[in-house]
Amino acid sequence: MNQWRQEALDVINALAGAPPTALETMLLGGGALVAMLVAMRIVGKAVGNDNAHVWSNLAVLLIGGGMMLAAATAVRLYALPHVPWPLAERHLASAAALAVFLLLVIPLQCLIQRSKYLTILIMMAVSLAITALAAALLQQGLKTIRQSDRQTEKIIEHKQTIEDIFRP
Repeated sequence: MNQWRQEALDVINALAGAPPTALETMLLGGGALVAMLVAMRIVGKAVGNDNAHVWSNLAVLLIGGGMMLAAATAVRLYALPHVPWPLAERHLASAAALAVFLLLVIPLQCLIQRSKYLTILIMMAVSLAITALAAALLQQGLKTIRQSDRQTEKIIEHKQTIEDIFRP
């Protein structure tokens, strides 16, 4: 069980761009979840899916995200040790997650929201693109905050040095 948990965390960190702290990982995950829910609601209404409600979208995101994470984790644990190609790690895990997305998550959402496959596929593809953009912007914002904190510390240290020099 610990092996599954560790591999799942590795997959999540790889998706999040390996943020340095757990707080940043949670902020990125929460921001991406909120962005995905908002995008699914707006895009769902735009493509004619009147059943794209927040709670049904949240249910599909949690269940579908769990299934995709489990598929990627299972591939990393059981298939990759037997594959001789060094670049296969990212590609096989992504292919497993994509297969689960197309074969299980989209039909699940079709059942829950009583809509057509292509409508849901378009809604999810556009929503994922919007979410990726929002997550990238959030990640850059967090990176800027980290850098400004370091610069502020250097300025405070320099100010303290100058005050120590001129103090009688």
